[in-house]
Amino acid sequence: MMNLDVTLDKVFENPLFGIWYNYGRYVTEMNLGKTWNPAVALTRVYGSDRKLADVLMAAEKVPSTKAMAAELQNWQVTLWLYRMLEPRRVYSLLRVDEGASRNLFREYVEAYEEVVRILSRNT
Repeated sequence: MMNLDVTLDKVFENPLFGIWYNYGRYVTEMNLGKTWNPAVALTRVYGSDRKLADVLMAAEKVPSTKAMAAELQNWQVTLWLYRMLEPRRVYSLLRVDEGASRNLFREYVEAYEEVVRILSRNT
């Protein structure tokens, strides 16, 4: 059994995590009556959106976990969009500052803002 509580800092390096993740993707792809978003489960495990965002940003800096972390960040953003989280909150969660060094994150959040605007018009 994968003990997420003990291995939170190295969870993406655990082979059991990959099995859990791939199973969830399989269930979603086969449409077995469930919609699965790993960010929901991981947010519960880590205790908050911010803690999970911090872990994912750190995991993106490690070559062996970079790809999975990027994919999980996409899942997390999908969850935020589903919840219609305000762009200011996303700025806060991603710890975006106004410095030029955070240009990439700023562009990411601006794209998020545009999607929220489009979704708001369609609801």
